[in-house]
Amino acid sequence: MYCTPQRLSFRILFCGLSARPRSRWRCVVAPIVAGAVVMTERKRIAQRIQIVKRKLRFYDMGLARLAHVQDSAGEGYRDVGHLYTEDLHVFGSGPLFSLLCTARTGAGQTTLAEWLSEPGSALEVRRRQEAVEELRGRLDLRERIAVSDAERTVAMDPAALLSWIDRGPVRFPPMARYIALFAALLAVVMMLLSLDGFYPYRAFFFSLAPEVLLAGILCQRVRIVIESIALPALDLMLVAELLIILEREVFPSPLLQKLQARLKTGSVVASAQVQRLGRLAKLLNERRNDVFGVSYLLLWGTQFAMAIETWRQSFGEDLRAWLGVLGEFEALNSIAGYAYEHPDDPFPVLLETSDAVFESTGLGHPMIPAGRCVRNDIRLGEKLQVLVVSGSNMSGKSTFLRAVGLNAVLAWAGAPVRAQALRLSRLAVSAAIQIEDSLENGQSRFAAEVVRLRRIMDRTTGSTPVLFLLDEVLSGTNSRDRRIGVEIIVRYLLDRGAIGLVTTHDLPLTEIADSLHPRGRNIYFEDSFDDGKMAFDYRARTGVLTRSNALALMRSLGIEV
Repeated sequence: MYCTPQRLSFRILFCGLSARPRSRWRCVVAPIVAGAVVMTERKRIAQRIQIVKRKLRFYDMGLARLAHVQDSAGEGYRDVGHLYTEDLHVFGSGPLFSLLCTARTGAGQTTLAEWLSEPGSALEVRRRQEAVEELRGRLDLRERIAVSDAERTVAMDPAALLSWIDRGPVRFPPMARYIALFAALLAVVMMLLSLDGFYPYRAFFFSLAPEVLLAGILCQRVRIVIESIALPALDLMLVAELLIILEREVFPSPLLQKLQARLKTGSVVASAQVQRLGRLAKLLNERRNDVFGVSYLLLWGTQFAMAIETWRQSFGEDLRAWLGVLGEFEALNSIAGYAYEHPDDPFPVLLETSDAVFESTGLGHPMIPAGRCVRNDIRLGEKLQVLVVSGSNMSGKSTFLRAVGLNAVLAWAGAPVRAQALRLSRLAVSAAIQIEDSLENGQSRFAAEVVRLRRIMDRTTGSTPVLFLLDEVLSGTNSRDRRIGVEIIVRYLLDRGAIGLVTTHDLPLTEIADSLHPRGRNIYFEDSFDDGKMAFDYRARTGVLTRSNALALMRSLGIEV
């Protein structure tokens, strides 16, 4: 029958208690040491196996990203009210976020999500570009990060640590730690002397009185500390390992050097302090170990609960700042991984101008594999502010809008873009592409779209020019009202310095570009229908597509019209 290290230790311990009084203490210590050695070796082997598995997973995930085999990522960051993240599929099903994010911690994921949800300043993003360029080729660094804390299979959620930091203080009497240590030493000494026959057993039991009294006085406070550290303790090893990696690397980039500097204040080193807290939490949990049955005798839980609370009050706010540094580094490293996996994608040129500018050659959709991605040129700025995009169903109009929006998001997050070249100013991306009705709010799709358009129009009052992306706008009303309404909205946006694109199936809407000339222009995507099959080249052309493929598509599906 298989015998676990715990069972073996207890059998040896039982035999030891039956031995002569003078040798009992040796027989008590031996099984504890033997069991600890066996368990340590088993754990070391298991960790090595996990490291190999995590390395394989790291490269498998990289290959999956290159093949655009993605799962839902960043669900927790979805915001249906955001002005572009839902419409551009930044988070959720098959999102941009999953193509970029390799962060091991929730702090890194949150920082990356924030960068994708709001453009940074030109100076800040240029510093990110420098850091990303430096980290781009550091595959070894990303591998080390991927295998850190090999036992952990899911991303760390910083919420538990932050909640622990914010918890109110637990006050212990000033001399409680020293009294607990003295009481524990007294009990241990009396136990050993009793085992060797120097004192009767009742002397040992009398020596436990100070421990029992102190434990009764502090039990409520100790319980609060132990319960509050339980979840945060799971994350400490990973945080410490990642901080060590960041502290030991040599970085020429000013941004990365700045992050490293924030991890050391005087003699306080972030990784050393987090490791210390991790050891305290780990030792606290050892009280549950079957082999370590003397924990109650040593007031183990009480002593380490007080030590952990002292650490929290001394370094809690520092830990919050260290998690912020780690999150920023992981976000940069995630973007660097994306840059490494897409070596042909360049960094955009960021313009510091108050005018709205978006000029690109060879612009493509970043979520489409490079081998299948059809690229187009686009120039929007002071002279040409809006493109009215017409075309048949499935010809690529919505994809073109998302390509423009996603590349603007990537650019101002600090990432490379899917283009041969891109110049753009800081833009407030605003989209009305994926609008749905709401039964909960009693709101139709048309009403929801009008609300979104009002928000986009209001956004033009800000200091950042708007890049608007309107797909089949106001399609829920008749052609006459739609034509009037769309022109009023677009003219309002252009008069306030915005630039953007409007797609339509409705030919009268293409007249808007003529009425706004030279600020507006028509482009279109066409299709061909040969031998009962639809074909698209996804190339943007100047002008208006005057025919539709709707009837031909219906006939191809067996509907006689």
